[in-house]
Amino acid sequence: MKAGLVALLFAIFQISGAQDYDFEQNLDGLVVMEAENYTENVANGMTEWLFTQEPLDYSGEGAMMAVTDASFASAQDALAGSAILVYRINFTESGPHYVWARASRSADNPGGTDSYHAGLDVTIPESGTFINFEEAFGEEGDGIWKWIWWCNPIGGQAYVEVPSAGVHEFVVYIRENNFRIDKIVLSLIDYQEGVGYGPPGDDIAETIPATGIFSAELATGVLTFFPNPAGDRIKVRIQDGASAMNRIGLYNITGELVRSVQADFVSHADMDVSDLATGIYYLKLKRGEETITVKKMLKL
Repeated sequence: MKAGLVALLFAIFQISGAQDYDFEQNLDGLVVMEAENYTENVANGMTEWLFTQEPLDYSGEGAMMAVTDASFASAQDALAGSAILVYRINFTESGPHYVWARASRSADNPGGTDSYHAGLDVTIPESGTFINFEEAFGEEGDGIWKWIWWCNPIGGQAYVEVPSAGVHEFVVYIRENNFRIDKIVLSLIDYQEGVGYGPPGDDIAETIPATGIFSAELATGVLTFFPNPAGDRIKVRIQDGASAMNRIGLYNITGELVRSVQADFVSHADMDVSDLATGIYYLKLKRGEETITVKKMLKL
């Protein structure tokens, strides 16, 4: 089992290619990712990561919840049996990158040790194992979202060592059932006592590629849609006023237009996506030739 999952991870990384990535490091050295906007979500038997919108006050469209009847206490256990969330990142800096997660644990298990493992490419370092809530730093997290960063084996901030600039896979592994992860931040700066429990720039948007169909400068909050992940249909809402030139396009990961809806003088539209293959798509609102905003959609 372990060899199979490692081989799968290696295959995912190889297929990704040198220029295929969903997130990139910004000028402040940060990588910011909504947990539900993963590159790959790979189940392992009955162990899986599921989309959730509980507890409330999540960032983005929702969060991801660990579902398992087993426990993966060590890196070896996780590599052998855990489901994985993969985030493909273009790093501009090498060296240690400190790991922060906006997370929650079950209110039914107060003081429990809900936790997770994190790794890079096909390894889980000691500094990425047993990342958990640390009550000494005010991270109770029972049924609410809290920033966590404590790694038990090293007695300090969790981190992954990025060997070189370029594209690498950041991978999240399950340790216990019901752990929920909302947002992930990788930073060149570690936790510093007295400056707050959150990471630097914890309120900034995802650091997505500034070229291609994504743009970090596009307006946010203009276009919303639900559900996400999508099943057969999605409902799209435009929040900045109607226009005779509104057009909504849905694009696959290669940039090909697969759906287009004209939204003249209306603030909402329905889109049938029932025949689309499972995977990642991008919903783009255009006004004439200008792209107003882009949203990522997961199709089940």
